[in-house]
Amino acid sequence: MPERVTGTRDRESACATAEACAAACLEEEERVSIMVRNLPNRVKLEHLMRHLGELGLQEACGSIHLPVDPRTGVNKGYAFVSVAAAVAPRFIDQVEGTKISGFLSQKRVSASWADKQRTGKRVTSKYSEIWDRPLP
Repeated sequence: MPERVTGTRDRESACATAEACAAACLEEEERVSIMVRNLPNRVKLEHLMRHLGELGLQEACGSIHLPVDPRTGVNKGYAFVSVAAAVAPRFIDQVEGTKISGFLSQKRVSASWADKQRTGKRVTSKYSEIWDRPLP
């Protein structure tokens, strides 16, 4: 059950919190999630970031979430990249079909729109590799 707001100070605090939440939601709408699939298992966050940098896309990234298997310690073959909505189509086009250099794997990276999690918080584990940067 929601906490009841009683005094003036409590109401002001609740309003400030609500305004901050609303602003954060609007800011989030400027970002979209792209699922990058078919990653070689040994790719680490720094390899993916280097690859995106070589494609001229690192500046477009707001955050990268690379899930890692806790048993094996290698990535699960996919990552979620948060990008500005305006550059998302270009991001997908430029990433699609590329190979990450420095690996023997012949896998070609694939990118597509991802469903955005609407939980209000990021779902991660201690086994995920995360990189965050606010969008300009």
